[in-house]
Amino acid sequence: LSVFLSFPKPIVAAVNGPAFGAGVTQATLCDAIVSWDEATFSLPFNRWKVSPEGCSSVHLFRIIGARVASRMI
Repeated sequence: LSVFLSFPKPIVAAVNGPAFGAGVTQATLCDAIVSWDEATFSLPFNRWKVSPEGCSSVHLFRIIGARVASRMI
C-alpha cells in the first residue's frame, strides 16, 4: 500500500479484462485507470459476507462516488 501511495512517479493501471477483488483494489491505488470496453470490475465482498480488504472501500468511493461504490461493494 505505501509503495503505491509514495511512489515518486504516476502509476497507471491498464485493465483489458476482468478485474476482481484485489485487482480492483490495486487499480484504485493508481493515479489513473485506463480500461477497454472488455474490462469488468467485480467486488464480491458483500456476496461472500466479508468486509472489503485493503483500502478498496475508501479509494473506490473517492474515484467513482458513493452511490456507485455502494452498489459495487
